[in-house]
Amino acid sequence: MFVPDVYKVVRANPDAFAGRSQNLQGAEQQQAQVFHDAWVSRIPDDLRTPVKDLLTRLFPKLESVWSNTSFGSEWESKWRSQLRICSADIFPVYFRLAVPEGAISKADLQATLQAAESVDALRDLFRATSRVLRPDGTSKARALLERLLDLTHDGIPSNKLLAFVTALLQVGDELLVPHDEHRGMFDFGNESRIARLLYHLLKREQQQVRCQLLTQGMAVGAALGVMAYLLGQLQQEVDKSKNGGETPLIDEACLSGLKQGFVTLTKARSQDSSLLSNPRLVSVLYRWREWGQEQDIRVWASSVIQSDVGLKRLLGGFVQRSITQAFSDVVGRVKLRLNPELLSPFVDIALVATRVEGLLITALDENERLILAQFSKEYSLIQAGKNPDAPFAFDDEPE
Repeated sequence: MFVPDVYKVVRANPDAFAGRSQNLQGAEQQQAQVFHDAWVSRIPDDLRTPVKDLLTRLFPKLESVWSNTSFGSEWESKWRSQLRICSADIFPVYFRLAVPEGAISKADLQATLQAAESVDALRDLFRATSRVLRPDGTSKARALLERLLDLTHDGIPSNKLLAFVTALLQVGDELLVPHDEHRGMFDFGNESRIARLLYHLLKREQQQVRCQLLTQGMAVGAALGVMAYLLGQLQQEVDKSKNGGETPLIDEACLSGLKQGFVTLTKARSQDSSLLSNPRLVSVLYRWREWGQEQDIRVWASSVIQSDVGLKRLLGGFVQRSITQAFSDVVGRVKLRLNPELLSPFVDIALVATRVEGLLITALDENERLILAQFSKEYSLIQAGKNPDAPFAFDDEPE
């Protein structure tokens, strides 16, 4: 109200004020100082010191401009949970009459905690958020999972932990939606967010209670992709503990029981076509092979590919997509990969290759043709003694 020009500067330059601070150096330090000194110099003399002190209190990033103080990335979660304007996620809310479209409001978090009174209600809430797209193209589920991570220390009551564990192990795979993938080099998808959320919630309890909660949740679970990821991470932690690492979240005996539970669930889902629809089919099959009997999975895969429909669905589950962008490209290009070697532990890839050649002759939709053609192309490279995963393996392809 008293210095509207400063208000306008803050509003128009969120990156200069919000977010974590770091020790600036050299040209970057000079550039930041020039920018901030400029708006400070326009403040009336009698208000300059209090306004500067006030904004430094509101935005810790300014301390890295005018002093040697900095705040690391661990502060971001705290600021966001406290709804402070210095959080990059919260910043826009203070300049609007309503919460921005797709943002997670305090009411959303309260509704989530209220829904956790019932596993069914919490499960339905997560499902609903996965169907809501935010302006940046990602789902509201992704944003909600990130905000819930801010509450893992003490924001989620202990009596609701079982509801969160159970609901996420039931519905987690439905949150692995395609538009939340490939958002950056270090983005590992919503299975990572779910696993981290569960990990930090369980970490609050004693090791025996953690095992009980996971066992109960998996007993009625269906999210095999999330389970495969979570158990794989817990396995790494147990392995590290044997070499002098920190005490793992759960002990090896508990983990062994959970892995056997995963195998039992996977075998049950393999009795119908639902397993082929899993968004993390490759991970699930490899974990089944690692923790169960290899013969069981080969028998299942053999039965699946008896039909053309089953073969195409299996191959579709092994497709990998990456985004490449050359200097001259205006937008990135989606590139399909389907290395037959990935399927070799489960099926005879030579037999599959013969079937694929036959299927390519018949009428197919465009997506099926692309998948089958990619398998055939990479199988031909293998037959020629080449590695499809090697750099420049596809350099001879026409643009």
